[in-house]
Amino acid sequence: MNFRMEKYKVILLLFSLLPMFYQFFSLENYFINVLRYTPLFLIIVTVGIFRPFSLKVNKESLLLIIPVTLNYLVVPLISFNIGNYDVKLELFNIFLYLISLVAIVMVVSYVENVNTFLKLVKYTLVTNSLVLTVVIIINFKQLLDARNYMWLVSERAERASYGFIHPNTAGVFLFTELVLLLLCLIIYKKKRLIIPVIFYFICLLATGSRTALICIVIMLGIYYVVKFLNKINNKLQVVVASSIFILIFVFLIDYNWGGFWANTSKRDYYYMHNIKYLLDSGYILFGIGPVNNTSMSLANPNILITDNWYLGNTILYGVIGTLIFISFLGAIFAKFINIINSNDRSKKKLITLWGVSLLVSFCVYSFFETILYVPGISLSIIFWTLILSIIKINRAKFIKRRVL
Repeated sequence: MNFRMEKYKVILLLFSLLPMFYQFFSLENYFINVLRYTPLFLIIVTVGIFRPFSLKVNKESLLLIIPVTLNYLVVPLISFNIGNYDVKLELFNIFLYLISLVAIVMVVSYVENVNTFLKLVKYTLVTNSLVLTVVIIINFKQLLDARNYMWLVSERAERASYGFIHPNTAGVFLFTELVLLLLCLIIYKKKRLIIPVIFYFICLLATGSRTALICIVIMLGIYYVVKFLNKINNKLQVVVASSIFILIFVFLIDYNWGGFWANTSKRDYYYMHNIKYLLDSGYILFGIGPVNNTSMSLANPNILITDNWYLGNTILYGVIGTLIFISFLGAIFAKFINIINSNDRSKKKLITLWGVSLLVSFCVYSFFETILYVPGISLSIIFWTLILSIIKINRAKFIKRRVL
């Protein structure tokens, strides 16, 4: 029993190395793209030693295995779009997607209960904090520079990057930090955790990463709204939920979208240009082929840079691939709602409320950053591992209910 416990701890610790490797090799002075994937390979090798010739695939993991396999492997094969550019590079990209998938599935297989899940969260939080905090301290002047906050009242002129290759890269790491800290605050209810939450939130403000900030607010809003709805009866739930949707609808109708798009670095023009190219070229169904998201504009000069994962995926794998992914996101959301509607009042319920809030905010985040499923983004790997683990730790409860 003790040896088994040690094995799962080894896997969790290896997974927790992800943020450290991704952060260190995303620094301007140490940017080495390939080395950031080292923990993924270590996880696969270690699980291979622990479980030789046996990969334990949980039912929950199929919610990621199926869309990843269909989107990144089957769609390009059906469309014969492998080989449009550099075959070796395209196959390497597919390889990275599959390696990430295998590592995620392996880690999820070791998450057996709430305690294991919380250990995974705590280990990941600690390692995500290490490099991040050090680089913030080293570049503390950026945090104190008033120009990095001027975007709150005018255009973004200066932004803090804390030594990372881009301010939005720092924003992704800080978003990860806040998401994990908020879960610990929700579960353990330790007031001292509010201090690091405030500190890292201020650090995020200095990066000017508007999407990350908006998604943190969205996440908190959804968490407390869903938590409130879960405490009232069904009739009141319908009334309150309908009122909220009407308010959101009115807000969206009345919002100054012209001003919004004017401050999005010409994203609206890029979106329309790319969609028009896909329609005109006949690539709309299956995409241009499996090139890297970040270099698609180099592979095909007709494609303009896009920071929207859904559009980026449509460009590469077509409407078919993107609809496959969206349909499985819908299935995951439905599972979360099913769990939330149960009568459970334990830590699982709080974790699940946090999970559904993260799911929605992360999907919104992906409209403005290429992060939904990207091996080169640590947040993407962490997100899928935690989301699938939450569904898994709740499954035993439903099995028990059916038996009774």
